[in-house]
Amino acid sequence: MSERPFRVAIAAQTIPDPHCGLGYFLVRALQSLSVARPSWRFDVVASKSFAELATLGLPNVAVAFWDDSPGREAATRASRVLLRALGRSAEPRGVVQRYAERFGVEPRRLNALWTDHASADAIWVPQYNVHAGVLAPIEVGAAARTPRVLTIHDIHPAIFPDDWHAPALSRFWGPFADFARDSTRLVTHTRFQRDAIVRHLGIPAERVGVVPIPPLIDAPRLVRAEPASAATLAGLGIVGPFAFFPGSTTHSHKNHTRLILAWSVLQRRLGARCPQLVCTAKGHRWPELSALVAGLGLAGRVLFTDTVPTATLTGLLKASTLVVVPTLYEGGGSGPVADACLVGRPVVCSRIGPIVEQLEAYGGVDVEYFDPESVLDIARAVEQVLDTLPAAERRATATRDRLADRFTELWGEWADYYAGQFASAATASSLAGVA
Repeated sequence: MSERPFRVAIAAQTIPDPHCGLGYFLVRALQSLSVARPSWRFDVVASKSFAELATLGLPNVAVAFWDDSPGREAATRASRVLLRALGRSAEPRGVVQRYAERFGVEPRRLNALWTDHASADAIWVPQYNVHAGVLAPIEVGAAARTPRVLTIHDIHPAIFPDDWHAPALSRFWGPFADFARDSTRLVTHTRFQRDAIVRHLGIPAERVGVVPIPPLIDAPRLVRAEPASAATLAGLGIVGPFAFFPGSTTHSHKNHTRLILAWSVLQRRLGARCPQLVCTAKGHRWPELSALVAGLGLAGRVLFTDTVPTATLTGLLKASTLVVVPTLYEGGGSGPVADACLVGRPVVCSRIGPIVEQLEAYGGVDVEYFDPESVLDIARAVEQVLDTLPAAERRATATRDRLADRFTELWGEWADYYAGQFASAATASSLAGVA
């Protein structure tokens, strides 16, 4: 009689779709874990808005959708009609999931799935969403007794509380903090972030593992990417050479204000040589930022496109003169920095602990750093790359080739580390039960 496989249940129900950083993370994680531990079984609980998970074709990965029902399909169709009427995207994706979470739709299905998975050797929670409540079956149900590994990507609410509404802050300091302290093991992406978790959440350092997060988007896809077409650029209002900041939000830690001020300095210094600055994601601070752009006389020279599709984003990375990332804080490093390195563009970015750790882990990555709290140093670094652009482009090409060569290796190391954490959590729980 063969021994049953080691089984990991994965709580992915708060990740709404594949077209976001967390979506890329989950897909690449499943692919890497499946290869690294072919004799193990991975049972994923997800939302139907992430239907692509069922098409991965991984032999030891099974996916169950907690909100897969005729009622949900009807709600999806209604949401699509409503979004069209409002002139928004016709694909609701995570909209239905968010409302299902908010109003407690179909909790019996979710509870039943986690009752079944309570017998797993370990549970992995790849994200805790402070806006949602669908982790409750793991917090208080039968699965609450199963060994649990929690990934913490960042603890932004503890460091920039002014960017968060009161309900989310309350959930962060209440249910999330309790969930983290009650987890068997925690894993984060950098030593910087581990130290922040220890300091802010009071969790012993020995319970927090660290493994670098590799680039999320497939290296071959980025290496082969084509620049955005002239028509795409013109449609977005991009004219001539441009520097690109593909920020996902305009939260204060993204540091748009200092970047715009630095562009005012560059415009005065360089005149016609100053490239246009293009940013994505207008976000909740757009009125404030647009007023700053207008007040500095930078209308047309600083452009916010708002959120763009992934294919367009990749094309803009490839078409840019350089990529600039002025962030003040990232828990595990910067996705835009990794993406820019893989498309082979010169990168100018913040010298902060998480990004430095990230790039050191990748090895052989060449970027121009600046102090993100200094407007003048941001301007200096951008000007330095512009003044030596041919050499910067050659270094960027070499960085692209080295990082692309290491892509599969980095994900293999990541998967081995996580598998060790799952096994360690299961063993620790077993020993505690014996004691």
